[in-house]
Amino acid sequence: MCGRPMSPDVEWPDMWSPTLDHIEPVAEGGEHTAESLQAAHWICNVRKGDAWGPGEAQPS
Repeated sequence: MCGRPMSPDVEWPDMWSPTLDHIEPVAEGGEHTAESLQAAHWICNVRKGDAWGPGEAQPS
């Protein structure tokens, strides 16, 4: 999401640990499918919150 490399060796609770992010948030009607997921650092995922896409607002 941020363009920085991810390391599978970094584990929670490190803020740079890898997570799965819903491109279209489930809270906004997104599906929990492989096509709607992307890799994200934990901190990037938290910062994105319920926005759509890689840190972008919901399309109009």
